[in-house]
Amino acid sequence: MGVDGPALGATLLALLGHPGAITRAILDGRPARYVGPGRLLLGFAAAFFLLTGLQLRGTPAQSPEVAAACSDSGGTSDLGALLGAAGAPGVTANASPGAATALRIASDALCNPRKYTRAFGLAIPVAFLLLMPLSAVLMQVAFRTQMPGFAGNWLYGLEAHAALFALLTALALVSFTGSTLLGVLASLAGLVYASWNLVAGVQGAYRVSARVAAWKTTAVGVVYALVLTVVSVLLVWAQLARR
Repeated sequence: MGVDGPALGATLLALLGHPGAITRAILDGRPARYVGPGRLLLGFAAAFFLLTGLQLRGTPAQSPEVAAACSDSGGTSDLGALLGAAGAPGVTANASPGAATALRIASDALCNPRKYTRAFGLAIPVAFLLLMPLSAVLMQVAFRTQMPGFAGNWLYGLEAHAALFALLTALALVSFTGSTLLGVLASLAGLVYASWNLVAGVQGAYRVSARVAAWKTTAVGVVYALVLTVVSVLLVWAQLARR
């Protein structure tokens, strides 16, 4: 079933400019003018991962020196050799187990940069999707008076994550310009926008004051951030562990 232009335009305007409006309209029985937040999330997530895949395929090649060093050592070069250090054979052998492991990881990162770029670039976005049920549960606990049921919190989670992936998609597009300055400025602006979008979205969807929305989302965010960090690290490890 297709999506007509006016409905899509109104939906994007609400998603990006009036956060929480889509959730509130559906809960109030007025969903006809909007595209469902689940479809929005699917579309923006697909666009983001497609752009990320294209970006990873264009990862810059190694310098000739690094490529030669990696080739000479079968792809697991000694870090000292790559960095032009003394390169004595006993340097790695005499290192502590922790230092030797760090050297191997650093060496592998230099020889296989795309693997590490992919692992770190995908871990957090994938974690966002995996932790959507947790975010809904946390919001249900925090706003049990305003929205006691899981379904309503899940609905807002779909809208909030759709806005998040719309932002990530925009940042991915900016990265194709190749401008470091533009990328940094866009990231800072995106961080400010994401904070505003979340507080304004909670304020609109849950019908609470800006102050309540701010402190409750902050409390939820602390717990969520801890879990997000753990899951992201595990996802990075799982990707790097694959051969």
